[in-house]
Amino acid sequence: MGDLRGNTMKSVKRLALVSALLLLVPLSTASAQGVKRVLLQGYGAYVPVSGGLLVDDGWAAGGLLGVATFPQVWLMGSITYYWLDGAADIPEWNNLGYFGMLGYDIVPPGLNGNMIIFAGAGGVTFEPNVEPVVSETYFALNGGLKVVYDFSPHVAGTVDLTVAVAFSSEEFVGGQTWFFPLGVGLAFRF
Repeated sequence: MGDLRGNTMKSVKRLALVSALLLLVPLSTASAQGVKRVLLQGYGAYVPVSGGLLVDDGWAAGGLLGVATFPQVWLMGSITYYWLDGAADIPEWNNLGYFGMLGYDIVPPGLNGNMIIFAGAGGVTFEPNVEPVVSETYFALNGGLKVVYDFSPHVAGTVDLTVAVAFSSEEFVGGQTWFFPLGVGLAFRF
């Protein structure tokens, strides 16, 4: 059992090292060319909700870190906090969504900004604001379009059109829950 665990840890370390090298090579090339390949975004959104019978529309705020690993390909991770209304029994649902995403920029390099089509997977934690109901986390998928417009070499405005589905249970939330965040934000490039 110890050998198996040791071999597994060695494999994980090698995979992490190879992943880091694959990420650093395009970034170091971009740095030499003066290209800003890292995007740090903060955003707010109005969130229409469909599906889950116990959850209704609300608002969200969150952040995103994106890295252009190749000229048109983006790796992104986001975390979003949702303040959603609910049914009479549970008037508030405070949810947390977190996603890893892969995106493709359809704007050719050298033009002002980006238009990134993305898809990803993660989870949504439903936190009903009522006792004794406890929070539960469900697998979720998302996708959408991120438009980034550069105001300067380091500052950009963003617009996000997203769809996400949490595969939540019928008993807990009232079925699969679809989120359609419509967000605006501010991003910094490094």
